[in-house]
Amino acid sequence: MSLLLFKQKLYKLLCEEMDNRIKELQITLDSAIHSRNSDTKSSAGDKHETGREMLQQEIDQYTSRLAVLNQQFQILKNINPEKCHKTIAGGSIVKTNTGIFFFSIAAQKIITDNQECFPISIDSPIGHTFKGKTAGESFRFNNREIEVLEVC
Repeated sequence: MSLLLFKQKLYKLLCEEMDNRIKELQITLDSAIHSRNSDTKSSAGDKHETGREMLQQEIDQYTSRLAVLNQQFQILKNINPEKCHKTIAGGSIVKTNTGIFFFSIAAQKIITDNQECFPISIDSPIGHTFKGKTAGESFRFNNREIEVLEVC
């Protein structure tokens, strides 16, 4: 499989994963909001307020996580999976002597077609090291020699 086709497949998998994570978190957030709003005042008074405050803290955490996921998803959506790059930048897929990297968003390793790929942010420390490199270049990162074999 060409690197471009592999990139397109990875892009689709990442988009599906992000969409699912956002939907699941939105359901969790909606449930927490519903619980907070349906919590009726009891004679316990302080316990009621403590419970509502704890729910509100959960809601705030879920809202914050949802904002981060939506921001990452927007970064992903701005990538054109049909475009091949000559130099490494956001949206590039890179084959090296140490593995395949997809410069998109930071995510867990993806295994598809019996190949591992590491989605990483171009703004990460390793992303900055790769940025601007082309096929045939080598560099050191964390005491490892990395050779760029192919860029798309």
